[in-house]
Parts: sequence; structure tokens; C-alpha cells
Amino acid sequence: MTLTVSFLRWWQGRRLVAKAAYITALTGDKGQFLPNGIMPAIGPMTSLATEHLVGNVKGPVDLSRTFTNNFALRANKTEGFKTTTTPAGPTG
Repeated sequence: MTLTVSFLRWWQGRRLVAKAAYITALTGDKGQFLPNGIMPAIGPMTSLATEHLVGNVKGPVDLSRTFTNNFALRANKTEGFKTTTTPAGPTG
């Protein structure tokens, strides 16, 4: 799919968050990401427990459908990086 210049200009004007605010928020939130991009083994269960705690979970959650480490694992392999984190499995 090719995006036209006019569409990109239209979309640019409808940002919900200013670029500077997005960068500031992302910079402050980097601590949740591991340097190798892998979701650690306890990560999905911790996130789900937090969502339960604040009342955002309304039913059962299949963790195997909420995340994957496949991209980070392939990227690390392609770039020659050794993955030292134990990746989360399909059940968290």
C-alpha cells in the first residue's frame, strides 16, 4: 500500500499527542523494555496481574494471544546478538 502525500499531511494534522510529548513519555517508559527486546518470562503474568488489580480485565485472557517474542528473537539472531533473557512462553 502506498500512502499519498495528501493523506500524510491530513494525518499529520490529526495527531492526538504532540511529538515532543510522545518522546518524553517514551523516554520515561524505557525502563520496562529489556535491551534485547525480549519479554521476560514473568512479564506477561505481571502485566495481567496489574490489569486485574486496577479492574481492567473483564474476562479470561489467553496470554498466548497477547504478545510474541518472535520478532525480537529473529532480530537478535540476524544482528548476531546473543539472547540472554529467558523469553516468556505462550502462557507467560
